[in-house]
Amino acid sequence: MNIDIATTVKVIIIFLGLGLLISLIYGYRSIRLGLHLEFFRKRRDLISHGWNLVFFAILLGGVAWLIYRFGEPVAYRYFPPSPTATSTPTVTPTPTITPTLEDTLTPTITETLQYTYTPEFPLVLQQTVQNPNWTRHELNV
Repeated sequence: MNIDIATTVKVIIIFLGLGLLISLIYGYRSIRLGLHLEFFRKRRDLISHGWNLVFFAILLGGVAWLIYRFGEPVAYRYFPPSPTATSTPTVTPTPTITPTLEDTLTPTITETLQYTYTPEFPLVLQQTVQNPNWTRHELNV
């Protein structure tokens, strides 16, 4: 059975929550019963016991919040996580030889150009460009 710190903290918080609810219920019942008693001393004892249970429930709520907020980091400080187990690789079938392709073409020798040309607009397109800053003689028309 694997129990980790996060699960333990959650279980503790659940138990504290149950204790809080039970303490509130019994505190409420004790205060209600004490209000209907005739005898002063018994009434006072029952009501004070009820309020003690209510304050105990508040204390349990505070402890539950502290454990919720700081429980895991403090536990990991004293109990650092151990490396997790990883699955071991399984045996794979033995590799087979990949057949070589027979109809592969060998690359041919291509000629390299001695001069490269600078791209430019054709003269027909250059003449159609209209710019208000240019004059007609700058276009060589």
